[in-house]
Amino acid sequence: MAQKEQLPALVVSDRNADEIDSEALKGLFEAFVACRTTLDDLSSRAVAMGEDISGPVIAAHLTGRSCVSGHKHNVIAAVINARLGELSMPAAAPYTDKFQGPVNSRSSALEVR
Repeated sequence: MAQKEQLPALVVSDRNADEIDSEALKGLFEAFVACRTTLDDLSSRAVAMGEDISGPVIAAHLTGRSCVSGHKHNVIAAVINARLGELSMPAAAPYTDKFQGPVNSRSSALEVR
């Protein structure tokens, strides 16, 4: 009897799973590598922005195992770009225009100017 691969409960696909294209994910992953930080650091930075995204969820999104909403993708991109800024590197994590999430005062931090 063949066994089916099952994803861990933490990495269940979001209802917006097809909304982030592969080029955006590739760019996000490359920016993550360049920012030389940990998943826990990114998670802490996301919490500071008002979004609770765990390290395993970020890892699953970066590797394409699971996809988060456009809003959460943009939060991850913002924290990666903030880290790149600390390293005096240009922002490289791409944002998505497929924003679907809560509208609040913190979302203005995600605007690209």
